[in-house]
Amino acid sequence: MRVETYAERPRRLARKLRQPGHVAASWTETVVGRDDVGEWAVLPAGTPIHRDSGTILRYQSAQVFCYPHQGWWVARLGGPDATFLASRVDGTVKSFDNPAPDRVDVSTPHVVSPAGVEFVDLVLDVVRHADGTVAVQDEHEVEQEAAAWSIPADHIEQAWRSCTEIVAMMERAMAPFDGSAAYWLDQFSVGSGSPARRR
Repeated sequence: MRVETYAERPRRLARKLRQPGHVAASWTETVVGRDDVGEWAVLPAGTPIHRDSGTILRYQSAQVFCYPHQGWWVARLGGPDATFLASRVDGTVKSFDNPAPDRVDVSTPHVVSPAGVEFVDLVLDVVRHADGTVAVQDEHEVEQEAAAWSIPADHIEQAWRSCTEIVAMMERAMAPFDGSAAYWLDQFSVGSGSPARRR
């Protein structure tokens, strides 16, 4: 496995879109490196995630994102504690304790530009719970959401194929769902700028 840890740790804007031009969620992350699977970034604990509803999410521990070199998905890998707070526009704050530590947004391939990184959400999500159980979410919303956001039929077909692939990868603990996120979180925490070898 080839691993490149970036000497400089650029911060960039990440945007999840409902469709091109409509931002569903955005946050600022730190890009830490890349390997054979994809590029890795870290969302520091407490960093705000702004949703289009006006709600602001804040994870209580750092979260790791994997943007694959090839694939219609983006993964958030949170480790044993992915608890987060949701601050709503009405002033209320709700704590979501012990959500699924690993979540994958099935999406169009991400695009990196000088403005940051972005991808279009394709409704389906795949989660792996702390006990190892893997589940597909939002499959009953695909038809409605595809119509509401004018998602092309071929994109939906690809989303279902990607969903099947992700479930198999999670169940078999294949990279990046093999604990790789811990390595990148360690690199972020240590702040070393020299190339490192995966442990």
